Amino acid sequence: MELINPKDVYKIGDEVFVRVKTRNQLNRPKRRGGDYLKARMFTDVVAASTPGEITDHKNGTYTVRFRAGWSGKAAVQVHVIHPREAIDVLRRLRDVERKRVNACSFVQEGSTEWTRCWTTPSRDPGEEECDFSHAPSGTDWYCKKPVRAPCSAIDKCSGGGLRPLEEIGNVFYPDMTFSLSHNTPYFVDLRSKFRVRTPRRPEVCEPGHPPSAGFYLHDNWYTYACRARQFPDRDSVIKCLTNKSVYMYGDSTVRQWFDHLNSYLGLTRLTLLPDMENCHIGPCGSHHNSTNTHLHMMFHNFPIYGNPFKYHRMIYIADELDRLQGGPDVVVVITIWFHFLMEPVHIYRKRIVAIRDAILRLHQRHPETLVLIKSGNMAFSSLWAPTHVGNYLMADDWMAQDLDRLQREVFSPTRAVFLDVWGMTACHRAQHDIHPPGVIVAAEVRLMLAYICPT
Repeated sequence: MELINPKDVYKIGDEVFVRVKTRNQLNRPKRRGGDYLKARMFTDVVAASTPGEITDHKNGTYTVRFRAGWSGKAAVQVHVIHPREAIDVLRRLRDVERKRVNACSFVQEGSTEWTRCWTTPSRDPGEEECDFSHAPSGTDWYCKKPVRAPCSAIDKCSGGGLRPLEEIGNVFYPDMTFSLSHNTPYFVDLRSKFRVRTPRRPEVCEPGHPPSAGFYLHDNWYTYACRARQFPDRDSVIKCLTNKSVYMYGDSTVRQWFDHLNSYLGLTRLTLLPDMENCHIGPCGSHHNSTNTHLHMMFHNFPIYGNPFKYHRMIYIADELDRLQGGPDVVVVITIWFHFLMEPVHIYRKRIVAIRDAILRLHQRHPETLVLIKSGNMAFSSLWAPTHVGNYLMADDWMAQDLDRLQREVFSPTRAVFLDVWGMTACHRAQHDIHPPGVIVAAEVRLMLAYICPT
């Protein structure tokens, strides 16, 4: 790794370029691209960092572009998360159908029977299945027909990890250990001080699909996409959300936003259906009487990891959007990615296409409704090789970013905001986690608020 055309002094707003040359296991230069890299520039003493924009030259060489956003001595770090060969394996494994362990229970006259379920139908014409697919929402769900109960007796469902890999097939890899390349951090010390220069101020945050570009300074995120308003205290957040209804649909990463706002504003979460023990998947809500602020959170439907959930309590995001009474004081936040990482891509595309069409219908009825699509975030790239391939299929960063690219493509015809938080998790000093720590969640929520209340 080397700096390209290094300068003695970099000014704020200047670009820093790094060339990365990859080598194979025999320490010979690679002649093909397609590796998966992560890059960041950072200064820990001021809690500052920024992600690098990586260009693949398809010949084993990569250029990484950074933008200097703060003053001080900085370091550059580049990881090779996966070589191209590992990505080829991951892509083939991802497209294998019915590799995930899901199950639903059927209750009939006090007797409970569990059967396996999948997002694709059986290819065995002799196997009887219950079809719980829901075409309007793009949802496919098939369960093996129970022996002692009808399909209508479905009660609870749960999702787990992979079937034993020997059942999936060893055609994709030589053994049960997946040795992925993960380089030791390599630091480049930018010894010169960044000289302060005020960059041109961008416009206020408006609907669109800006890239994940920006930087942290003192753990506050400053995006290059727009002139994001800051929310320094509780009163500023309360004022922004006065008379607003915010509906959050998706997974546990958007539940983190819901929990953060409730905690920060001192609101009490309420379960919205009887016999609900917690707000793990919802539906849950909270209300602030004096400001008329309403928050609502609900998980998407199949597939879902985790403990059993009531089948009849689950909603379909597309259906919810079709029922929603939108308007200028209504905000919709959607995130849907993590629970689809182990599914074939066509299953994910079908679901988000249905959501996209529902967004278009919502904006036809109520064009003032603000819709935000929250991107995925880095999760497992901190794992060191060798590790089990199942870990990567559960929460691999290359697969998550691949779904992000698909989201951008599918949602591009809409006027929704694509709130790209990928770089916010990729460059932060905290260890990557499916559930980012509170400091990152707070920064993500402030960015959301900048679109709700841009001025």
